[in-house]
Amino acid sequence: MSGTRARLIVLLAVLGVGFAAWVGADVAGHLANGGYVASSAESERAERVLRETFGVERPNMLLHVTAPADEPAVVRAGSDLTRRLEALPGVVSAHSYWSAGDPRLKSPGGGSAIVALRLGGDENAAQRTARQIVRDFVGRHGPLAIAATGEAPGNAEALDQGDADLVTAELTAAPMILLILLLVFRTPLAALLPFVVGVVSVVSTMAVLRIVAEFTEVSTFALNITTLLGFGLAIDYSLFVLVRHREDGDVRSAARTVLFSAVTVAISVSALLIFPLYFLSSLAIAAIPVVLIAGLTAVTVLPALVVLCGQWLERGDISRFLPRSAKGPVWGRLAALIMRRPVSWAVPVVLGLLFLAIPFGHAKFGLTDERILPPDSPVRATAVAIEREFGRASFDPLTAVLIGVSDPGPYIALQREPGVSNVDVERRGDVHRVSVALSVPPYSNEGERLARKLSELRPASGEVLRTGPSVAFAHTKDVIAERIPYALALICVAMFVLLFLFTGGLLVAVKALLFGALSLTASFGAMVFVFQDGNLAWLVGDFTATGYLDVTVPVLMFCVAFGLSMDYEVFLLARIREEYLATGDNARAVVAGLAKTGSVISSAALLIGVVLLALVTSEMSVLKLLGLGLFLAVLVDAVLVRGVLVPAFMKIAGRANWWAPPLLRRVHARLGIKENQ
Repeated sequence: MSGTRARLIVLLAVLGVGFAAWVGADVAGHLANGGYVASSAESERAERVLRETFGVERPNMLLHVTAPADEPAVVRAGSDLTRRLEALPGVVSAHSYWSAGDPRLKSPGGGSAIVALRLGGDENAAQRTARQIVRDFVGRHGPLAIAATGEAPGNAEALDQGDADLVTAELTAAPMILLILLLVFRTPLAALLPFVVGVVSVVSTMAVLRIVAEFTEVSTFALNITTLLGFGLAIDYSLFVLVRHREDGDVRSAARTVLFSAVTVAISVSALLIFPLYFLSSLAIAAIPVVLIAGLTAVTVLPALVVLCGQWLERGDISRFLPRSAKGPVWGRLAALIMRRPVSWAVPVVLGLLFLAIPFGHAKFGLTDERILPPDSPVRATAVAIEREFGRASFDPLTAVLIGVSDPGPYIALQREPGVSNVDVERRGDVHRVSVALSVPPYSNEGERLARKLSELRPASGEVLRTGPSVAFAHTKDVIAERIPYALALICVAMFVLLFLFTGGLLVAVKALLFGALSLTASFGAMVFVFQDGNLAWLVGDFTATGYLDVTVPVLMFCVAFGLSMDYEVFLLARIREEYLATGDNARAVVAGLAKTGSVISSAALLIGVVLLALVTSEMSVLKLLGLGLFLAVLVDAVLVRGVLVPAFMKIAGRANWWAPPLLRRVHARLGIKENQ
């Protein structure tokens, strides 16, 4: 690359980053916290009948008012509060003990009462209204002490917490990444260049999220996850390009591998689009361009910076202050040892990984609630107070709408079911509203069982519509279970085709898929052992073990972690294939490939692992879970799978690794990725 061309690329990159920074400056204000539940036509119709027939709106914000509810001064203040809230823009309805006279809105002791609010608009609008209400009404007002909780303020608080956690994660990871890069490259400027590429990726990520948010709802967690993912991958890709540049000065083959790797990660993440929850789909929509930007930046901007830096790249070498590195020879010697007794190496590793997955066998699934927030969260503390004084799910019960059903008796009999605290029935014309208050978390296996029990009660005539959080959870779980086979098929077929085109071998491609899945065993086991069962909680900081996992998290972790595992598979196979094409000796190619890439892959895994592990500093348990799980997946994949299982398998398979039937050989000869392309 000429100096003129390099300067042009860097200039365009600077202008592009400046524009991206301007576009993405206010991205946080356009994100939402939600999208964990699949929409249901049945629930939407039930909500409409409840609104039109009973005047009931499902509240998405509760104000907990502490005061003697029946004292005259409190009655006047409470009534005035309700009227003022109802008059606010964005408030669809406001019901309180003082306005509706409903005894369920007053605590049994009379020391507190509830104002139930329905905030209108989409989740972004509801969160803005909730913030305004919290700002203007929460606190001491005359005789009333007011606190807020519910879906809308909880989402708003989680959104703010996520922004703060992202800053903390980046500040935690940045100095550690710079130190690792300095130890890898041994000169300050060489260490700084991958970091610069990572910053370019982060700024671009924020612009992408801001643009996507104009067309669809985007989860706030997309900002945390895609920013760190883009940053980590940009540094990883830069590491591979710079190492190849130092080896032979030619980065073209490394650039092809980087771009191919970026495509594999993007395809793996794209499987999230299959799930109709914007928490997952918006993350995929944002992550796909982010991953591709990281790859493109590493193969365009980085080489240009290398050309402009020239000899300055090697100035300030700190090697003389450090012990002599033995990384490369160690990986080569390890590969040679594995070649001698591959089965003896592979079997213990496979059994060990399967053992780590055992806790996942008793996994339980639910949905997130206010307990993902920090223990000192005002929204969470208020939810605990309401549950203590009024009972769990008193204001968002499991509800059946009976249309034309003459006998609601079987539904009233749910009172005898474990987990049910109360059943209340109201009738208007030929419509019954059956409200089932639960004593168990609605987003839990017990809540799901009661929702399904409700669906099993089929009257002889009439129609039954169900709604409520437990119904939403059961429906979401069904939708995810229904879509998982399609997501797996997309990932497996796409990865198999890409890897075959890359290597020309059927067995190598199949092996990559199997080992990619095996690398997730430790992560999935740790999810249950730590975050469901609450063991070793000190590793990740304070959080509340709910006894179940969010049903969306394993799906998210699989798609992201599997993509990252294919990332390292591509880099290792690229070198092994290069050596095999040069020598025709399978065993020699495996040893040489691991010797040349082992230190690079381990360094890359350490770098992206540090980036992902920084999520553990989050105050929200979901981000802690993702951070630890993805870190373990990357660590296991880079060390045990790529370092031990891949060379062992490829030794056992021998030349069969590269076999393909004649028809597919012709396909690869015509369409495959070749070194001279």
